[in-house]
Amino acid sequence: MNRYGRKHKRNGKRMKVLKFFIILLVLAPFSLTEDTECYIQIKLQSTEDFEILSRIVQFDEHSMDRIEPRAYTLSSHLPTLRKMGYEITVLPHPGINPSARMGMLRESKTKSWDSFPTYAEYVQIMQDYAADYPDICRLYNIGSTTNTNRPHDLWVVKITEDPDTEQDEPEVFYTSTMHGDETTGYVTMLHLIEELLTHYDPSSADPYDMEITHMIQNMEIWINPLANPDGTYRSSDSTVSGAIRNYTTSSGSPSSVDPNRNFPDPEAGDHPDGNPYWAETVAMMDFAEQNHFVISSNIHGGAEVVNYPWDTWSRAHADDSWYVDICLHYAGLVQLNGPANYYTSVNPNGITNGYAWYPLQGGRQDYMNFWRGCRETTNEISNTKNPAASTLPTYWDASRQALLDYLKESLKGVRGIVTSSDGTPLDARIEVVGYDVDMDQSWVYTDPAVGDYHRMLLPGTYTLRASAYGYVDAEVSGIVVVDGDAAVQDFVLQQAETVTVTGVVRSTPGNTPLAGATIELLDTPISPVTTSSDGSYSIEGVLEGTYTFRVTADEHKTLESEEVITTANVNRDFTLVRMETYHFDNFESGPGGLSGTGIWEHGVPSGSSPQAYSGDHVWATNLSGNYGNNEGDALQIENLDIPSEEPQLFFMHYYDFESGYDGGRVEIAVDGGGFAVLTPVGGYPADSISALNSAGYDGTSNGWVLAEFDLSAYAGQTVTIRWYYASDSTQNKLGWYIDDLEIKGKAENVTVDFIFSDGFESGDTSMWDMLID
Repeated sequence: MNRYGRKHKRNGKRMKVLKFFIILLVLAPFSLTEDTECYIQIKLQSTEDFEILSRIVQFDEHSMDRIEPRAYTLSSHLPTLRKMGYEITVLPHPGINPSARMGMLRESKTKSWDSFPTYAEYVQIMQDYAADYPDICRLYNIGSTTNTNRPHDLWVVKITEDPDTEQDEPEVFYTSTMHGDETTGYVTMLHLIEELLTHYDPSSADPYDMEITHMIQNMEIWINPLANPDGTYRSSDSTVSGAIRNYTTSSGSPSSVDPNRNFPDPEAGDHPDGNPYWAETVAMMDFAEQNHFVISSNIHGGAEVVNYPWDTWSRAHADDSWYVDICLHYAGLVQLNGPANYYTSVNPNGITNGYAWYPLQGGRQDYMNFWRGCRETTNEISNTKNPAASTLPTYWDASRQALLDYLKESLKGVRGIVTSSDGTPLDARIEVVGYDVDMDQSWVYTDPAVGDYHRMLLPGTYTLRASAYGYVDAEVSGIVVVDGDAAVQDFVLQQAETVTVTGVVRSTPGNTPLAGATIELLDTPISPVTTSSDGSYSIEGVLEGTYTFRVTADEHKTLESEEVITTANVNRDFTLVRMETYHFDNFESGPGGLSGTGIWEHGVPSGSSPQAYSGDHVWATNLSGNYGNNEGDALQIENLDIPSEEPQLFFMHYYDFESGYDGGRVEIAVDGGGFAVLTPVGGYPADSISALNSAGYDGTSNGWVLAEFDLSAYAGQTVTIRWYYASDSTQNKLGWYIDDLEIKGKAENVTVDFIFSDGFESGDTSMWDMLID
């Protein structure tokens, strides 16, 4: 975002604080008349207004790069926006559709595909599909919507051969119209269901019938045509004219909750939009968790482009090249089969990376990719959100083959079944070695009911590793993937034997046995153990496998080590470095040599602020409330002499920042030089914070937590360490609290102050029992 000079920033802050205060007032729960959802064009005063207004305006993502973007808001917010100085033009709502011809059902259950269904017709059509094609179709109600005055349900069909049996086949999913006024995909998905059901014929020699039959015989196809029926039928169950974008309230009134901002976000965490999860969101998350989807697409309108991950991160997904390939194939087909200039509204090639188009937090696409292991895209299939019914067949004709080919991607790459030696299907993780990325969680899992996995990949040669708790990992190299049917690579995992891991923990300097050390096997149900007086430990019930051992002890540096445990290799000794405290302050007797600029304060927290971790005093961005807007202030300590061996910085801190926008980081400078960002052990929780323009701490720490930094690069030097915090123009929170600052380093070698000698002449050996500490 653009930033102003220091003087202008402070002057601008007063106006932005006033604007935010006005926004808080407008969010108060009072209204004399029922709200309506309005579509507006708003002239922005700066690019920061996108965030300032995010609490009361949902910007239309297809205009995020404009000075006068279009947006959705409630009618009750219009006076507030004008009072704040914004020029507002109310536009015709995209959901208003005079050409929304209704009445899809005709005699003998035939469909008029140039019409929209009423809600009753929609339910009837879905029920008829399941009743008329019982051999290959099932209908499920996965949840009720939020509107209790005029309730609706979320319907999903499953289409597959032998639909009541779990089989070795990929589960694929289409869902449409989570934004209720984007209706093109709604009818297109109904048309796709009909196409699949009516062209399934195992006895047919027609190539198209054979193509669809092969899909149904080899896939489990799930389709949800309407994900936000409350929004689509907002005005009446008899028409889609009057549809709205967002979810409704329980009374059926429009809400400010955007369905595609209401999911957990890999970067921003839970509730990135600040709202509870709506009933429709919860139903979709539960549905995704109950199944094991391989590939899916979320159908939208308002543009013509295929959008692929990530939306929340600027970095590329591990499968970026694969995503580009399948999206280009889809866009190429719809451009070939559609009207002139179809799928060119965003890019000429019809595809875009999500973040490159516009950053988004709380979207379904990233949720499905990160937490559900499913490769999902967002597919915008019509520039007009709620088009004339007469144009619907044109969109179907353009999309039909591309929609089929997209699902067929699930049959490419590598597939197989993972079982135990006795044939039991396993809940296993499949990782492409040297390809999958931890921070993307890009590996896939088997469906434990069958043990099948389906890993879509571009042609090439790969190494796969299968792992399951309680079993020995298996790895296979040289798997060749071609542009066709998936390579098959099954895994039979041998059950790991149970062993007892033993060892001794020692302390250095001195290499002496260390009593009271704790040994943990991370990410396992195995309880930690403690060393005895001779430093020995024993952990029973450990299955063969690879584990991360964490060894901790008071006044010693924590050790983490990855170890492979087998029946022939069960002994693990560890040596911990004994640490000395070179500097410590809990700020009880004063500021501890620290000084702060701007809002940093030393003292006793009050009000809603957290109490000190130890004693009463802390350093904090605000001892009695929230931080302010557009701030950038530092707390620092100068002339710190860093130990020459194993130096570490520790402090306790509590933080509560606006996720993704405000945050803090630690910096270090040597001998009065420039500051560099200091990264904690394990990294910062956020890769990028807009106010910092760097990684840092954001969101909430959920209480006091320990921060640890390795200072080895600064061993033996004199440094300045500072805690830098920055905020943008809105949504203030409690901020940052610092307590119990400590610098540690490797302890000096043990020195002997008393020397004992005995010539063995007196016969008195009582002195032998003395210990030299």
